[in-house]
Amino acid sequence: MTARRHRCILYLRHSLGRAGETEETSLSLEMQDAKLREKAAREGWIVVDAIRDFDLKGDDPDRPGINDVIQAAKERKTDIVLVFAMSRFARDQVWQEITYQRLIGHGVKVVSLVAPNIDHTLFRGVLGVV
Repeated sequence: MTARRHRCILYLRHSLGRAGETEETSLSLEMQDAKLREKAAREGWIVVDAIRDFDLKGDDPDRPGINDVIQAAKERKTDIVLVFAMSRFARDQVWQEITYQRLIGHGVKVVSLVAPNIDHTLFRGVLGVV
């Protein structure tokens, strides 16, 4: 019997543009997408969607994309939400933890490309403060 492959949603967020920012320094949606797809392929995960929030602040809890991610978790459309960094997921530490716990409550794991061990609450909290 073969194991079921995990379904993965990519969540990408691009911040408000800043003066002097370049494609390399801006964490562009294209760069995030490419890196996240590479990770999903290495892990054998099936990418079912790539949800994007463009030019939106990470401390806004009412971003359309993050709301779509939460809805997909409620509807059991994904097993994993893959983000480039937790700062792309959310900038507000409290809101980040609440959203993280909501997704976990729906059986969805949140995985960060640059901080792969985010399962520990203290570690997420320290990263959130930084």
